[in-house]
Amino acid sequence: VRLPNMDGRVLLLGGTGLIGRALTACLGPERAVATHRDHPADDSLWFDSTASSVESLLDQVGNPGHAVLLFAESRTVFCAKHPEEAAAINIGSSIRTLDALKKRGIKPVFLSSDGVFDGRGGNYTETDTPHPLMEYGKQKLAVEHHLTTQFDDYLIVRPTRVLSTQPGEGAIFDSWLAAIRDKTVIQCADDHHFCPIAKDDLAKLIVALIDGGAKGIFHAGGPDAVTHWSLLQSFIAALGVKRATIQAVAKSINDFDVGETRPLNTTLNSEKARALTGLVPATPGEVCREYAEAVKRQGGFENG
Repeated sequence: VRLPNMDGRVLLLGGTGLIGRALTACLGPERAVATHRDHPADDSLWFDSTASSVESLLDQVGNPGHAVLLFAESRTVFCAKHPEEAAAINIGSSIRTLDALKKRGIKPVFLSSDGVFDGRGGNYTETDTPHPLMEYGKQKLAVEHHLTTQFDDYLIVRPTRVLSTQPGEGAIFDSWLAAIRDKTVIQCADDHHFCPIAKDDLAKLIVALIDGGAKGIFHAGGPDAVTHWSLLQSFIAALGVKRATIQAVAKSINDFDVGETRPLNTTLNSEKARALTGLVPATPGEVCREYAEAVKRQGGFENG
């Protein structure tokens, strides 16, 4: 298969996190060029989006066909309570990096968020007008606007909550597993609806869009809508633990101390990406079961 770009390598800026590691595995060592700031990985290059020279990095690695912007201040509560500090990374560093890529003729791939929507409708398509409530969503939308108005060739991918099928990767299942093991209370929102996607499925989707020469905006959600509460119930069932022994409390997402009003329905319609790539992500239940199987392979745990 001939790649649309002469250079099939992909620069992963901030590429040693959950999504970056999945992209590296999907692309393979011949194509993936990853950078890190705090968490080095095999062959990754140090790069601080707030201080490093993008031009010097590109001089070092040469000009890849694509560059994926994965670095971000993604702690949404931090963004709400410290908007200027978060914006320095999420807007300032992102736009500075994008403009440097543009000068070198490198196609940018920007990971945005379902948080660009206000949650009043749900089942959002790429043609729906964003109207973020969250500071994080506002910052992501600012970068989207820069791309759509200043670039001719770009790719914007809007994922939602990203799940991992493997214990120990820092995704939400790890915190739930730890709480179940320690018999501590799990508090979950039961009124925020979203479409989670497994990290490996997201990586495959992004690579397929890159290799297919896609441009524009694409939603990258999973096939089913859940709440954190319903996802927790699927997780408990997959583990096969005794529900009566688990301390769990359902509450509104806006009853948590998050510093701002959160949207209630950020479900995404991702048919555009699926139609182009032919990829159908795993359901939340399937992801739960794969994670549970990995836990059991590692020796399981006692509950009750």
